[in-house]
Amino acid sequence: MAKATYKYLTASFLFILIAFFIPAYIHVVPALIVIALIICLIQGNFLQRFSRIYKSKKAWLPISLYLLYAVGMLWTTNHGYGGFDLQVKLSLLIFPLLTGTAELSADESKKILLSFVVGCLAGSTLCIAHLLFQATWSGGNSLSFSSFSFILHHSYFS
Repeated sequence: MAKATYKYLTASFLFILIAFFIPAYIHVVPALIVIALIICLIQGNFLQRFSRIYKSKKAWLPISLYLLYAVGMLWTTNHGYGGFDLQVKLSLLIFPLLTGTAELSADESKKILLSFVVGCLAGSTLCIAHLLFQATWSGGNSLSFSSFSFILHHSYFS
């Protein structure tokens, strides 16, 4: 197997894992993103890869939004919260850079979307099983939306 094919399959597999674990177990996702960034840096070809981002109109929308948030830091007085807000919104910058520089086919994109759907089903099944387990042991007092979603905050999970 050629090096380029190996690197391509590794990046594609990491995107599939990230898509699966976002709804299923969010705590794994930052480590997977760091691994994907390291692989992106190891692959090289920065001029060719970033020319794809420069030409991509889809990638510029979230990147521009993040840059607007960063420029908004000039007018804030609460730099602690502003820095935390930029950290939370960092995916608006990282994901377009990762996906914009990757060469994903339509088939790979479908696999990533299917992985996200399977992750949603797995997360939902885990939450239902957890809720039923809690309800049987606590006498039914834990049947609420906040106790249902123990993986993510219930508004994110919905």
